Amino acid sequence: MDLLTAVASLAAAAGTGTGGYWYRRARRAETHATFLHHELATERHAASHDPLTGLFNRRALYQLGATLVPDCDGPPVIVVVLDLDDFKLINDVYGHQVGDQVLVATARRFAGYAGHDLVARLGGDEFAGLLRSATHPHLLRQQAYRLAEILAAPIPLANGSIAVTASVGMATVAGCADLHEALRRADTAMYLAKAGPRPSGHDHHGATDPIVPLGYPYAAVTGRTITMPVPTLDPDQRDPADIAPTNSYRPADPVWIHRAGAWYPGIVEAASPGAAMVTYRPIDSRGTYVDTLTAANLIARTDIDPVLDQHQPTSTLNRRDQSL
Repeated sequence: MDLLTAVASLAAAAGTGTGGYWYRRARRAETHATFLHHELATERHAASHDPLTGLFNRRALYQLGATLVPDCDGPPVIVVVLDLDDFKLINDVYGHQVGDQVLVATARRFAGYAGHDLVARLGGDEFAGLLRSATHPHLLRQQAYRLAEILAAPIPLANGSIAVTASVGMATVAGCADLHEALRRADTAMYLAKAGPRPSGHDHHGATDPIVPLGYPYAAVTGRTITMPVPTLDPDQRDPADIAPTNSYRPADPVWIHRAGAWYPGIVEAASPGAAMVTYRPIDSRGTYVDTLTAANLIARTDIDPVLDQHQPTSTLNRRDQSL
């Protein structure tokens, strides 16, 4: 090998080594850039989304909604504000884990109802949405009923199910409008629903009509019924050792009673060695009935019933709390 060939070979080897070095640096830079891009996307998502439900948060609703509502040439926007009824009672009775399950289920159902439209969790148990589908103002009430009906469906839990209703306010915004004013209209309708009369009995939609005209298209519906996890025991299959005698119950004790193939929440009125007289109500109704039950058809109840227990004497509530 002559000197010229040797020099050329050395130069080629050096070039190869240098090229490998820069290639490795480029790959590392690419990997780091991908990591930074992912981190940035994660931070942006966290800044605009609710961590529990995955919906947009209040900040994102106002940022994105500001471009939707003032669209003077676009179709009418339906502004929705909803608030769960008696949600504090859910957290107090069943715990925050069940409360979180209710919030997540509500978010999913609301998002499913809205389709590709904008929905958000404003905070706590309050949600809002901007629906772009063109709807005649006279159909708002039907839409509000439909949404309330969807939200009131039982939510499966590990030991049963729970159904929580919502107060729904809707307002139509057509032409140029301000987002804050649009949300205020729907929020006013929602509070009218929540402050309205309670249902006097079972209603197909579990809702009441608004009673105050506001001077603009709106709809407001509410429910106010909570369904508790219901026992699944068969009275005929119960172990006699687990059955408390009827005279162990005292007046105003909260119980579950079994009648006509179903369990209902009840309150003991009186008890004797052979039977107990109980006031009870069907889960989906606020009306009450009275019946006399044997021991096998009675179970002590620790869940608070929003209808039967709201007027219960303080001493009884305290006695039950101590037994939890």
